[in-house]
Amino acid sequence: KHPGSSVVDIDTEHILFIASGAFVGLQDIVNRRNREHMIGFTKTVDSQTDTTGATTEDLIKFGMIPEFVGRFPVIVHTQALAVADLVRVLGETKNNLLAQYKFYFDIDGIEIDFTQDALETVANQAIKLKTGARALRSILETTLIPHLFSLPKYKEQKVSKLLFNGEVFENQKEPIVSYKS
Repeated sequence: KHPGSSVVDIDTEHILFIASGAFVGLQDIVNRRNREHMIGFTKTVDSQTDTTGATTEDLIKFGMIPEFVGRFPVIVHTQALAVADLVRVLGETKNNLLAQYKFYFDIDGIEIDFTQDALETVANQAIKLKTGARALRSILETTLIPHLFSLPKYKEQKVSKLLFNGEVFENQKEPIVSYKS
């Protein structure tokens, strides 16, 4: 679109376009469209429970160009992750964050573990940040990085295990420490 730049033609016949994101403001457009078809004074659309999803027309009103929107044969509307979903992301996914931190501590011979309460606290904090699973790493790092830097001190004190509960993540308390006998 720049007047001085060269134009390159690309055959997009065999290219699959995938777009994902939060699309902040798109739900308002969907809700407005849904309200147009309602009758009565008490009909309202709850933006949290409306799962109708966006149409191609909604995406165009949102600001996407029609030529681009036409490349999306399927539009899927997803729900935000719940606490249980985030807890599963923390501990059950391949190369999950908990396994990574356990590995880091294990290198220095110190076992770490997390109570269910700790995992739920981290998940609830992530939900408050409204960035989905991305928030999990920053929440864990904020709490665990200082302990990683304290590994030499822990080895000196003959610490064998650190148990992280909800209080550690909620109120910056110290983890429960077990020592080698």
